[in-house]
Amino acid sequence: MLPDIENWHKSLWEGTLEFKQLHYFRHVAELGSFSKAAAFLSIAQPALSRQIRNLEIELDVILLYRNGRGVTATEAGAVLLERSKAILEQCAKTVNEVSSIGGAVSGRVTLGLTPTVSQVLIRPLIAKLREEYPKISLEVVEGFSGHVNEWLVMGRLDIGLLNNAPRQKHLAAEDLLVEELLLVGPPVEGLKGIQQSTLKKVKKSPMILPSRPHGLRELVDHVTIKHGFSLDVTHEINSLSTIIDLVEDGAGSTMLPYAAVYREVTEGRLSAYRIKGRPFSQTVVLATPTHRPLSLAGHRVLDCIKQEVHLLHTDGKWLGSYQKT
Repeated sequence: MLPDIENWHKSLWEGTLEFKQLHYFRHVAELGSFSKAAAFLSIAQPALSRQIRNLEIELDVILLYRNGRGVTATEAGAVLLERSKAILEQCAKTVNEVSSIGGAVSGRVTLGLTPTVSQVLIRPLIAKLREEYPKISLEVVEGFSGHVNEWLVMGRLDIGLLNNAPRQKHLAAEDLLVEELLLVGPPVEGLKGIQQSTLKKVKKSPMILPSRPHGLRELVDHVTIKHGFSLDVTHEINSLSTIIDLVEDGAGSTMLPYAAVYREVTEGRLSAYRIKGRPFSQTVVLATPTHRPLSLAGHRVLDCIKQEVHLLHTDGKWLGSYQKT
């Protein structure tokens, strides 16, 4: 039995159906789990279940099939999910646009990005937003590129910065920078700035790298296998700051974009080597979900990201081939 769309729209505007219930239902249906949705929404699972049950009672229809593996939307639930997405997103866009008329741009924007990008971009981006758009609140979430992609699709993020992202119909994406990875090693007395080297030095260096399926590790493995050798990976560490600390302490070398370590390299705390032929490179992609409109605040953050990436590249802090947008 499908829900009576005219009646549930009427219920929404008359106040018997709540936007909050639609918001909760959307996350349960998309995540396929009450427990996952409760954790994401920071709400107790019994309270979340009660809200969904109340929604089903209000609409007089079953919206979700419960099973041992989670939940799936019924035919009626699928219709409600599609309609509720459009309503919630349009309401959010309307609130942001109306609140910005005649005043400063305001709103909350969620940005997801990889740790190496976060290392170089977040401080100048926040400084720019504080100066130009002080009423915009930025939430930053770090994760692997695969996680950022998933969060964009789920609707958890407004904007994502990720590496080597495949083109997908549910994401609007543009290339910002093809960045190089450098061999980064312990400090060498009297050595500052970037040196030139070859793959032979990479092959001979004991390495500290993230574990698979981290995108950086997969890229490095792909290049070394292509050139007929494997690395001596002595430690697998999934924390960028810890990898940098260990390399500085002399525990090994690593492969990183210059943007992640430019401060340590210029101060002589790390050494950096640009590999002949630039075999290690990845494309930094700026993406937004196509299934939800970006708020005015979101568009301002997008503009600021592009401006800061351009400045960082121009200043020599982010090596690579800049893609004009």
